[in-house]
Amino acid sequence: MRKIKNLLFSMELTGLLLLLFAIAAAVATFIENDFGTIAAKAKVYNAKWFEFMLLLLAINMTGSIFKHKMYMRSKWTILLFHVAFLIIFIGAAITRYISYEGMMSIREGELSNEIVSDETYIRVWAEDGNSTYYTEDRILPTPASAGKFSDHFSIGGKSVSIEVVEYFSNAGETIIEGEGGPMLWLVLSDEQSGRQDYYFEPGDLKKLGSYQIGLNAENATNFIDIRLAEGGNMTIQSPDSISFMSMMAGVNKMLSPDTVHPFQPMALYRIGDVSIVVSNFMTKPGRVW
Repeated sequence: MRKIKNLLFSMELTGLLLLLFAIAAAVATFIENDFGTIAAKAKVYNAKWFEFMLLLLAINMTGSIFKHKMYMRSKWTILLFHVAFLIIFIGAAITRYISYEGMMSIREGELSNEIVSDETYIRVWAEDGNSTYYTEDRILPTPASAGKFSDHFSIGGKSVSIEVVEYFSNAGETIIEGEGGPMLWLVLSDEQSGRQDYYFEPGDLKKLGSYQIGLNAENATNFIDIRLAEGGNMTIQSPDSISFMSMMAGVNKMLSPDTVHPFQPMALYRIGDVSIVVSNFMTKPGRVW
């Protein structure tokens, strides 16, 4: 027992753990530079071995304080280093296991009690008439996530198995020429959702922020109405005033509400807190990738 205590609270173990900590932090920095912050969390910062190493280092430094009597006035300088590290460790542990990260959107003059978690979840819903199944699991979305999530359940007398097979970083959607009907690709953003790509087919009606946006949508009222006319020309009509800026001509003006206006590519339309830009339009798109 004494040998174990002497090893656990030895200065040699302190030096070794600090060296391993520095190497792990350096490796995490390279991973973050090449693959992003989430990959660094998945491989290093949130790994069980990294947590165990920090816990062992905290135990080592706590024991060393008493073993080497660092509370004596002549050793206060060394004591300060050990206590500082323990405070950092305790703060990191609170952040890791008790608190949570997220984003709260508060518009001017408004109140909010909702926060969007920074954590990512895989959620599974299944319905079969009389029965419903739901589960969720927290993951870090990186290529290392493949194979980390699987689920098996029975519903409606059938057995279902789900598994993450592969993950693609920075995946995106686009449209290609094909034989389908017309499709409009818009880049939309607002203060809460940020920049997002939306694909519209005639008849689609989608919500962004406090507005609904439709392409040749029918049976809808009080929405941003985009219309596809003959010859591929488009128009836009909004219940509120539209701030229009042409990126090519350098024109900036306000467009009247409840009035039909030409809807041009390479131009920025801003209605309230919603920004709209035409990214692409195809009369015969294929599929969405």
